[in-house]
Amino acid sequence: MGDNLKLEIERKFLLLKKPSLKADTVYRVEQHYCGDERIRRKSREGEDDVFYHTIKKNIRPGVNSEDEKKISRDEYYSLLEKSKSHIVKYRHYYFIGKYTFEVDIFEDINLVVMEVEFKDEKESETFKMPKFFEHLVLKEVTDIREFSNKNISKKLNKL
Repeated sequence: MGDNLKLEIERKFLLLKKPSLKADTVYRVEQHYCGDERIRRKSREGEDDVFYHTIKKNIRPGVNSEDEKKISRDEYYSLLEKSKSHIVKYRHYYFIGKYTFEVDIFEDINLVVMEVEFKDEKESETFKMPKFFEHLVLKEVTDIREFSNKNISKKLNKL
């Protein structure tokens, strides 16, 4: 890895419920964790599954280093043996203006979280929530570690 390193700048929001607006696209996502490593299977009806291996490290709230690459189905299943925890969610993509809003509906837990990624920290700081989503936001959770997918997976796997 190493050649795929990028900064991920995002803000995360806890939503009251799934938006009523029809999503532009929806994927089923399985994420498995082992330390800083994550493997992910992204699937959508009528398309081949896509598999990823990621090493993600938090730099500060809302900023992560992310080293991600596509992997084969065989590599995915080989790495799956190392999994310590996992989540399954449905990621609903909404393309509105210059932003992509990613709304995650989790299996096995009543939780709806929305992420918005930005090109830089200045854009993140000046972001204004569109009126359509405003009424759905319960709280911004960017700074709350318990709302990271990895921490959610740890809690779910203890149940």
